[in-house]
Amino acid sequence: MRFGAEEAFWALAVFGPLFIITAWRVAVIIRNYSRFFDAKMASKTFNMPSGVMAAAKYFALASAIILFVIALARPQGRPVESQARYSGIDIMILLDVSSSMWADDIKPNRMEPVKRGLVD
Repeated sequence: MRFGAEEAFWALAVFGPLFIITAWRVAVIIRNYSRFFDAKMASKTFNMPSGVMAAAKYFALASAIILFVIALARPQGRPVESQARYSGIDIMILLDVSSSMWADDIKPNRMEPVKRGLVD
């Protein structure tokens, strides 16, 4: 697979250590909760963070950023060849539709001959 902007993968060099530091900080916080607070007291005072839920949250966040960086790199597959043939005529019509076209100098007005010409 080729990528249109391979330099986007350098963003992972920034986000990788950031996630490692964040995961370490979450582990320290959870360890400190259990170390410094009695289980009965902590349950009444704080909502104890679940290690599994914290890990799931940061895993989902890391996955989303990795997928975003891959999307920024613009993955490109092999071109698909097709055997379609197209034919036709391109016509462009430019028409003045201002109020001057409704003048009565040509009977009934200037717009009616244009309408008939377009129909033909």
